[in-house]
Amino acid sequence: MQAEQARYTEEFAKLERQFNDIRREHTKAVVALRQAERQVEREKEKSAEQLSLQQKEYEIKLGKSQSQLQHLEKERNTLMATVRQEGFKVPRLRPKELSGKLARIYTSSLTFSHFLGHVLAMFLNQQ
Repeated sequence: MQAEQARYTEEFAKLERQFNDIRREHTKAVVALRQAERQVEREKEKSAEQLSLQQKEYEIKLGKSQSQLQHLEKERNTLMATVRQEGFKVPRLRPKELSGKLARIYTSSLTFSHFLGHVLAMFLNQQ
């Protein structure tokens, strides 16, 4: 009976060691999982911040572009009024046609005054 009790005690000690080993592995896994969750959360916050900064940057660029467009439209209207006052007949192009032609000329021009010269020549040639 004592031999049997010694065997059970030994077996119990072995099971207890296995249980403690498993508990340690489980604890390590939980710690690793929490670290991974924190890392994912940090990356999400960083991505959200970067997206917010990009959005602000694009909004600023859009505002500048809209302001520049308004300035150019005012300048164009002033030039068109001046051309009409000088007696030139300027055809009224649909906005899509005009913007396409002007964009091609402007992107190939070196300076704004050069661009305006092309525009004036284009209108004069259409008469």
